[in-house]
Amino acid sequence: ARALQHEMDHDRGILILDHIGFEDMENDDMRALEEKGHNQRMELAYSRYLNTRSSREVESDSKRINILQDIVFPRPANAAD
Repeated sequence: ARALQHEMDHDRGILILDHIGFEDMENDDMRALEEKGHNQRMELAYSRYLNTRSSREVESDSKRINILQDIVFPRPANAAD
């Protein structure tokens, strides 16, 4: 589940740095790279916990889950659809 959420975060433009506070970044170079838009990306990164996603985003996530399940757990060629 964590790996799946990690990949879905990437689809939404979320990186691991968006899960930490600006002041918690390791050095000034990282802060300089993340300065523009970090707070908005951080809010988006945590939005799933606040249940603020639109129904379209949830539907899109469900489709991604089904696709990933088919990749990870492929059905035999003779399985009925």
